[in-house]
Amino acid sequence: ESFDTVFYPAMIISNSCDINFDNDRLINIKEAVVAPLAPLNEFLNDYQQLSENNEEQLKQFVLGLKRQEITNILYLPPNEHNGIDYIVRLDKISWIPRNELRKIFESLASAHTQRFISLSDWGYYLFITKLTSHFCRVPEEAERPKT
Repeated sequence: ESFDTVFYPAMIISNSCDINFDNDRLINIKEAVVAPLAPLNEFLNDYQQLSENNEEQLKQFVLGLKRQEITNILYLPPNEHNGIDYIVRLDKISWIPRNELRKIFESLASAHTQRFISLSDWGYYLFITKLTSHFCRVPEEAERPKT
């Protein structure tokens, strides 16, 4: 059997000390948890092609994104590097083995590239709130069958 490894733009969700390569662990080695990162315009183009929503619905959807009202998507406003706004899909979280993450970091270091985007303190608190809301949905008030 063989398979290909494909890397995609992603936001690292793991705590940085958990995935720091200087933090050697013999037991309970932490892997990197990531969520896909996509330019908003690419997401909207795909969305328009897959749905029959009219312009007003799409406009309301984008407004909801920018107001952070959609629980499974974190909106990131235009950044200083390229002026593009991005979204992070919290419903498509996955993980990367640490040894693969090391390869990615080494390739970034050899390209003299730094972190593309970092959250401010406010952005971090917003991210934690969105993540909590997406996974917990405390105010949902929906009855679930007991198993």
